[in-house]
Amino acid sequence: MLGTQTPVSVGAQPFGCPFGIDVEAGGTILTTVFTYFSYGCAPSAIFRANPGTGQQSVVSPHSIGWSQPFGMTTEPDGSILVADEGHRGVYRVNPVTGIPTVISQYGYLVNPTDVALALPPPQPPVSTPGLVTGGSKFNRFTGEPEDDGWIAINGGKNVYRNSTASFRFVIRYDRGDTEPSGYLTFTDSNAKVTIESKSYDLLIIERTHASFVGTAVVNGEFKREFRVEVDDLAPNNAALMDVRDNFSIQLLDGSYMASGQVLKGDIQIGQPYCLLRPCPAGDASNP
Repeated sequence: MLGTQTPVSVGAQPFGCPFGIDVEAGGTILTTVFTYFSYGCAPSAIFRANPGTGQQSVVSPHSIGWSQPFGMTTEPDGSILVADEGHRGVYRVNPVTGIPTVISQYGYLVNPTDVALALPPPQPPVSTPGLVTGGSKFNRFTGEPEDDGWIAINGGKNVYRNSTASFRFVIRYDRGDTEPSGYLTFTDSNAKVTIESKSYDLLIIERTHASFVGTAVVNGEFKREFRVEVDDLAPNNAALMDVRDNFSIQLLDGSYMASGQVLKGDIQIGQPYCLLRPCPAGDASNP
């Protein structure tokens, strides 16, 4: 960052003593101007400036009754929230007509100078019903791997480039389950890292991509949180194809990360009854 300053909109009257500022969804800039004649400040109003041309227009004029509008923000629907110190209140302003409607006034609002939009906290992610498996030879009846698959590690933290690692995992989540279930084993012999888990917190499936988070035992003694990302890009017998599945794993404390393409084996994402390819024709769960 160079700290270079570039004027956007300057020099217009009665555009004196701008205070609050916010950017609308379309990129135009809003600002409040307050009244303080000793400083030569213009009559209180709310202005809109085009950042491309610098042209200014009045959103809500002084004639509407503004006293000392200071801080502002915008709501998702485009409405403008303004704190007016002189009127000791917080207002919602129509962005088209400029007409303010009082939200809260007096009481504890002695000298309000700013306003912020309080949004509900984001909801935690929820597991997706389905089954994700990875490994080499699969049991034709259960759809689960019977031996390890192998990935070509293309780089990562604390791994040897162009090395290989073995993996095998099953993770499932059915509606009504309290959490996903299954197991995972991953071994990177060159880096001397073994990750084993039977505890999952989250499984998210997005068509041919899946990610899951859980707690693992590392090298037989340390418990660590981990995350796996996989892509089901190739059918069975991927060794015969140019396209291969992807696999990545990382310990969330930053101590280890590896990713690569599947050299031997397969990753399968879908509903339990749809794992044995090909899925029934027209089945909605076929990724």
